[in-house]
Amino acid sequence: MAANWELATRAAVYWWAADEFRETPGYKDLEEALANAYMLRGLRHPSAVLRDSQGSYDAVKAFCALQPLGYRDGPRYAKSRRGYAEGCRALSANFADATPDNIGLAVHALDTLMFYPDVFQVNWRRCPILVHDSLGVLEGLGIGIDFFERIERIVETPSFRRSLSKLHVGAIWNRTKGKAARNLGLNSLGFQKWPAGGADCYSINVDSNFRAHLHHDRSTSLWTAVSIGDHKSMGHG
Repeated sequence: MAANWELATRAAVYWWAADEFRETPGYKDLEEALANAYMLRGLRHPSAVLRDSQGSYDAVKAFCALQPLGYRDGPRYAKSRRGYAEGCRALSANFADATPDNIGLAVHALDTLMFYPDVFQVNWRRCPILVHDSLGVLEGLGIGIDFFERIERIVETPSFRRSLSKLHVGAIWNRTKGKAARNLGLNSLGFQKWPAGGADCYSINVDSNFRAHLHHDRSTSLWTAVSIGDHKSMGHG
């Protein structure tokens, strides 16, 4: 949202807003309230991934009420779609007022909600992830974090090729490899870690009926296709 304000006005909105509207605790109350509201709305209207999360909304809502100023207001903005949108609209308007060129006058002539790419959904595949572990806690606990943008080459085991031949999906598999070489974040690929297959096993959609399992060799960065089949036979139910 702040970036879109900067593109539209050619003014340094973000840093001015960070200084102008940072309140006593060191953060902006409204921004943190809306962040919690977004989280709560995701639990109140769950996607298929969270379909078994009954009770989580009430539990997290109660937890939010115990949080500091701003954060604890999340449930208030999560009550309705309209209330959440109004909060986001107000936050966007504040960013406009935070520039030295007084571009806040434009707020009266447009709907400030327009500066959000999609106020109700966040594409997590495009969100930055920052990991700060100067004490080596993750390593000490044996927790590894992998970041994969694409897979340019996949080696197929003999057993994989035999299964591929029996299923007659060679052409579809080739298209899948092409997509993986471009961007693993494509929704159609459904790329995910598959713990049931071992520590370095990953799953990828071949199409709506078939799925393949890949093994990643950390020492060589080599990807190997080890199995393919329909979703049920691959353990994805």
